[in-house]
Amino acid sequence: MKKNYIKLNTKKSEIYTHNSMVLLLLVLSISLVLFVGCQNEQKTSNDFNVENSQVIDSKTVDNDNKYANTLVEPTGAEVIPNITQNRGGDNTLEFSELSKYHFVFSSGAGAWQTALNINEDGTFKGYFLDSNMGDIDEGYPIGMAYSSTFEGKFTTPNKVNDYTYSMSIESIKLEKEVGTEEIIDGIKYIYSEPYGLSDAKEIYIFTPQAPIKELPEGFRSWVGYMHLSDLEDEYLPFYGLYNVETESGFSSYEIED
Repeated sequence: MKKNYIKLNTKKSEIYTHNSMVLLLLVLSISLVLFVGCQNEQKTSNDFNVENSQVIDSKTVDNDNKYANTLVEPTGAEVIPNITQNRGGDNTLEFSELSKYHFVFSSGAGAWQTALNINEDGTFKGYFLDSNMGDIDEGYPIGMAYSSTFEGKFTTPNKVNDYTYSMSIESIKLEKEVGTEEIIDGIKYIYSEPYGLSDAKEIYIFTPQAPIKELPEGFRSWVGYMHLSDLEDEYLPFYGLYNVETESGFSSYEIED
């Protein structure tokens, strides 16, 4: 009985041991499956992230390409508006508007002035006359005068700001050669450059309602607004021309039909 008992116990132990090994192998198998599954899931997740990253990057590139030529305006208090662009089609001033006015450059005292009219096509005609009737001689008993009759054409005005346009003289022709002289009806005429237009490289056009305080002093001094302390008008009541190079200012008045 004892021997059998021992043998039975041994067999039972072997069975127990066998069962334990089976269980251990089963646990290891399950663990291995779970591990492989996790690895596959992680790989799939990583692949998905990579693909998503590629898609996002591709979308970003596409967006960059799509908006590569789009101007991004700054925002906030530092924005400086571009008046020329904001005004759209109002980037130039039509000569037909200027043709309604007669432009004069004069000191307001004395007997000299340069006057001109502008046509609808940008051509212009005018004269300069500086009379000195006190300068007489036997050959010219009435007096002497510096004179210039001229015609020419302006370039198309370009907008500078909300009340200023810029143009230049495309061509100009004088009727008489500078420096020549002749006596007509007792007056000695000395032909010269048209004062106020000579040496012009850039000419500003100031529109009505231009803030007078913001206009150049050189222009204001010729058109009656030299002293800002005595200023009664806030805005310019006429079109003005300003030879930037010589600081010469023309005022204007509307031509009556």
